[in-house]
Amino acid sequence: MVRYFSTISVLILFLLVSLRANAIEPLLLNSGQNLMDINADGTVDSVFLAQDDNNTSHPNPGIIFFILKPEGGYSMPPAVKGGGFTNFKLLLAVTNELLIDFRLYHYLDQFYFVTAEKKGSDPYASALVLLTLYQLEKMDDHPGASLYSWQPRSNMTTINTYHSVGSAFNECNQRCFSQ
Repeated sequence: MVRYFSTISVLILFLLVSLRANAIEPLLLNSGQNLMDINADGTVDSVFLAQDDNNTSHPNPGIIFFILKPEGGYSMPPAVKGGGFTNFKLLLAVTNELLIDFRLYHYLDQFYFVTAEKKGSDPYASALVLLTLYQLEKMDDHPGASLYSWQPRSNMTTINTYHSVGSAFNECNQRCFSQ
């Protein structure tokens, strides 16, 4: 009887660990350097989370990726929107409400970058949020282009409205990866 319960307990524990391993949750990044194998080549790359100190009362946090190349040196994938290499969050002035936000996810042995952007013309109003899922792709067949690029894979509009887009990632955790 004890052996039966012991076997059942082990199976339940295994099931819970397996479910947790496939959970879809954003990575918790530290301010500064975060080490991880972002392109799954077996080498450690760097992801920096920092603030753009732009001499305003609301500096914008940003993220930039440095991918170690086999021949040495690093490659920087361009930002998903706009020019440059840093992806920025955008805070609404004199509030803590985010108009643009991002999260980095690790799911099924791959990294995904998800952006959230408030829709509508009134930044102070509660609004739907556009969530876009990007996957890192090697671009070595395009001379003159960056070696890696974040390619859009899917997008969705939230069901609920939000004042700050950071809260919209709760819907992404449930829906972004099922499309």
